[in-house]
Amino acid sequence: MTTDGPASGATAPSEWVNCWRCGKRIVRAEPSCPVCRAPRRRQAERGPAPEPASPITAVTRVLAFFGVLLLVLIVHSLAAQPLPEEGLTPQAARAHLHSIVAFEIFDAIVVGIAAWAIGRPREWRRMSDAPGGWLWASAVAGIGLVLAVNLAYHTVLRGYIGLSATTDPILAVTGATPLLLFAYCLEPAVIEELFFRYLALDTLRGVMNVHAAVAVSSLMFGLAHIGVPLSIPMLALVGMALGYARVASGRLALPMLLHFLHNFVIVLLRR
Repeated sequence: MTTDGPASGATAPSEWVNCWRCGKRIVRAEPSCPVCRAPRRRQAERGPAPEPASPITAVTRVLAFFGVLLLVLIVHSLAAQPLPEEGLTPQAARAHLHSIVAFEIFDAIVVGIAAWAIGRPREWRRMSDAPGGWLWASAVAGIGLVLAVNLAYHTVLRGYIGLSATTDPILAVTGATPLLLFAYCLEPAVIEELFFRYLALDTLRGVMNVHAAVAVSSLMFGLAHIGVPLSIPMLALVGMALGYARVASGRLALPMLLHFLHNFVIVLLRR
């Protein structure tokens, strides 16, 4: 049972609390909010919740941490030794893979600090009322289409600038090891989605409409891959697909899965 306020004489005022997520009045004894399903917090025991940052302040913090992520990426790109396409030893391949993992761990720390500094973005209602199974199946088919466009884009691009198709040097030497799959597929799917489809997208929705927020956060996602500048337009398109998966489902699990599948197929094709 839930309502915007207690019915007269039905329940004592002391038995009602506000849901910490959606703000609805619920009975104190309820283990979770019947409206948004958030588990009830004992807010009185924790003290009053801090005032959330204003939308403009939150967006400013998002952009500041985006700048930090770009700076870290540029420093890592400059510090990393270029890999030869042939003659790479297993020891050198593993050392380079370890440096990628170390960079990604540092990246995850920055995103964690960003989440603390920016705060929890506002909860937004999902855009689609489609059944979950249909939505997820459609999203997987959609990311397959985007992947096909991605592959076609890079095939045309390589032909235009006169480059032959290449394999990933580390992948060619080490194979698809668990550490490589972590670095290439799992870590980006989790950390990048947390920043771009949660902190950035949900915060931007507080100052612009949903389509503009998806577009801006997708452009940020593309620019975050500045190490491969010719791929930025295509990666921004991938970001838009992931952004609409986020707002349609209302959850991060779907874009995380799609991001993982996209990168995993790329790994399989570059072996």
